[in-house]
Amino acid sequence: MTVAACGGDDAASTAGDAAAPATAAPAETTAAAAPADDKALCEQAGAASEQMRTEFVKLLTGSLEAGAEPKPEDFKKILVGMEESLTKAVGTADSEVAVAMKEVAAQSAKAAASADPSTAAEDPAFEKSGVALDAACKKVGVEVNFA
Repeated sequence: MTVAACGGDDAASTAGDAAAPATAAPAETTAAAAPADDKALCEQAGAASEQMRTEFVKLLTGSLEAGAEPKPEDFKKILVGMEESLTKAVGTADSEVAVAMKEVAAQSAKAAASADPSTAAEDPAFEKSGVALDAACKKVGVEVNFA
């Protein structure tokens, strides 16, 4: 469509005019990828936190029932999921909330890359990033619990 819209002849110009409604769809996609407001970011962060907690509980419960220790790769999968979820949600935003979310995502990735992700997730820097995100979200009226 873009090629037809950029053409120089009258037929291409008519095709470009007919394609105008179709070009609105990419604009909507771009808008969806644009930075969200802080309240929405915090709500997404809260949902990601709840998802992570649910997955940890399932992992630990399953391991207890099986009489085995959880595997590092299981913790890694959960932490990678957290990092990806937060990174996708924050997009290109650069507010205080966004910066805090990016730091939690970075700490999640760092822990996931460790040989022992469970222990790495207990790093004080990880907790500090969660406290900062909790505080940033509280400022916009959203309670999350990363710390």
